[in-house]
Amino acid sequence: MAENQHPSRDPAAARTAATHVLGVEQHEWPALILSFVYFFLVLAAYYVIRPVRDAKDPRRQNRYWQGADLTLEVVSADKPECDLVEKRGDYAEAGIPLYWIVNPETETITVLRLEDTVYVEHGVFGR
Repeated sequence: MAENQHPSRDPAAARTAATHVLGVEQHEWPALILSFVYFFLVLAAYYVIRPVRDAKDPRRQNRYWQGADLTLEVVSADKPECDLVEKRGDYAEAGIPLYWIVNPETETITVLRLEDTVYVEHGVFGR
């Protein structure tokens, strides 16, 4: 890098800093980028469809919305059945439309969407 060049304009320095901060190896970058792209596509699709039902959504209030649109659960090593089974029912009962389960043990993300009162698996994504 040239002495007068700002670090943010040096692609190699930016990749090194991001690799350090995120804890991602160079060969893992494509999967990470695809994960982010997929995440934003899912959210974009949801928010394009969402305005159709906004006016009648019971979570709508005068100044703010009640509830959550997305729950992301990281499976604990101590009680995985709690995260994989019990909380699924709790979040469905709360009416949370999107539920992601991150499982560090299997290195997967399970994406679920709420249909009526039950979560339906949209897909399981791994490295």
